[in-house]
Amino acid sequence: MPPSQAIEESLAQLQQHIRVLEDVPNITKAGFMNIADHMGDFSASFASGASRAITIRERIGAKESELGINDLRQSLKQIHREIAAVFSSIEALLSDKEEFTKNMEVITDWGLRLEQDAHLPLMVDQVRGQGREELERQTLGAIIDSLMRQIRPLIGEVASSAQEAGDIMSHLTRRISADLATSTHGLDVLKNNTTATLKRMAAAIQKLDGDCSKVDSQSDGVNEIIFEMVQAMQYDDISSQRISHVVAALKRAEEKLIALENDSDPLTTQRWFVLVTKICTEQLRSINADLNNAVASMHNQLTRISDIAESQKHTVTSAQSLSMELRKDCAEIGYDLHMLLRLGVFDENLSTDVLKTLSRAENAIFMAKRSLDMLTMTSERLEHLVTGLDTSRNGRLENLARSVSDIAKMVKGEGKERTAELLRSLDKLQEISMFFSEKTTPKIMRTNSLLRRLPLLLQQIESSNNDIRSMMTENLAGSRTIVIQIMLLSAEMNFHNTIDRKFGKIIDQLAVIDAKVAGEKVLAGLEGNLLELAAEFQDLAAMYTMDSERRIHGEVLGEDVDMFGEPVSSGDDIELF
Repeated sequence: MPPSQAIEESLAQLQQHIRVLEDVPNITKAGFMNIADHMGDFSASFASGASRAITIRERIGAKESELGINDLRQSLKQIHREIAAVFSSIEALLSDKEEFTKNMEVITDWGLRLEQDAHLPLMVDQVRGQGREELERQTLGAIIDSLMRQIRPLIGEVASSAQEAGDIMSHLTRRISADLATSTHGLDVLKNNTTATLKRMAAAIQKLDGDCSKVDSQSDGVNEIIFEMVQAMQYDDISSQRISHVVAALKRAEEKLIALENDSDPLTTQRWFVLVTKICTEQLRSINADLNNAVASMHNQLTRISDIAESQKHTVTSAQSLSMELRKDCAEIGYDLHMLLRLGVFDENLSTDVLKTLSRAENAIFMAKRSLDMLTMTSERLEHLVTGLDTSRNGRLENLARSVSDIAKMVKGEGKERTAELLRSLDKLQEISMFFSEKTTPKIMRTNSLLRRLPLLLQQIESSNNDIRSMMTENLAGSRTIVIQIMLLSAEMNFHNTIDRKFGKIIDQLAVIDAKVAGEKVLAGLEGNLLELAAEFQDLAAMYTMDSERRIHGEVLGEDVDMFGEPVSSGDDIELF
């Protein structure tokens, strides 16, 4: 029988170990609860990030509005169509002006030539001193001279009015043709610039949408990891049960040790004591190994969450860069719109000036036609009078009368053609005025209206972009916080090291206690068939609720058990604890 002092020392040590083991669940619970508290923060942070990402995707509306880019693109396309149509109208006006100007030049040249031909000597001077018929011819000559005086200003008015109409159109076209070349070039450049910018903006928005989708999926990935961690943290309850079973077994060993001095069969008690401590030792090793594995798994899962947070930082940083690019592109579009307004076609007075100028040209043609009509009627009278004038005895009078007659015939013959040309030119001017008034002017007005609306659309895009950038900044701050929290949590997560040291000390000292309580002889005698002692452990075996406990127990006793702790031998059917 071992000395009483050794028993007392062993009993004191055993009781201390029991107290230590009873405190272990509190340590593990505090350690795992610290992780659990942070898991809630991680889940909430990623959920908030995902919610913001979803909100951004809704704001973007990739398949509908693309943050307003589609509306901007359609408006710019319409502006380009309207401006191109205005330019086409102006080009048509320039083309029509060429033909109109040629017609006016022909009429002007005709009038100038006719005006030169009409500068003839007075008919009255040619009939003086011609005998008894002098008075009659003088009277007729005076009438002819009067008509010639009327013809000359009419011819001059026809020429000057035609020239004025041509000059008016030339002045108009000089002004708009100077703007047309630069405006057409500017429109082409701006179209290329805005097209490239819009493509860049659309690509950025699609990339931003993809980044937001990635943030959303990252949140789902974190939720899966946290779910795995929650399942792994069930180890805390399991380990508490297993430790309680070990504590219960050690308390039974404590009772046996207290009663050892008065035991009628101390050898059996000592053997039982040693086997119980060996079983508890193996259970503690298993519990400790499972604890280290659980903590290592937690570290690994936290590392995975940290990696996702790091990836999200890069994703959000990329999204922020895209947002900044969108901001620059909005400014670029705004500048392009300002440049559009500087094109000559957007001069507020253009339509009014064109229509007024066309109206002045029409009035000049009306004046030319009216003068030509009066000239034609006067020429008809003049031709009739010249025909009745007797020039047979006066060669000079005959030549003068022939010249007057030629002028009258020219006016009468070519005047009809000039009148038709004036009427055609007038119709063309009216057609141009009508087209410009009904087609071109509304296009200019619509374009101005669109250009006034586009800055507001750009402001809306910029406002939405600012909101997106703000949400991305919040996501970036959340990701950075998570990375720092995980780094600090991983550094603090060392409670398992404390338990490992405690378990190691208990395992070592249980072996010492066995030697004190049983002695070398008893320990050596346990190398035989341990199954004979199994019946003594049936009450303890009933406490076990887990396969791992039964398996370890069976292995210590030398029983052939399967992975579930069930005996596989065909021999004794004793249930082990």
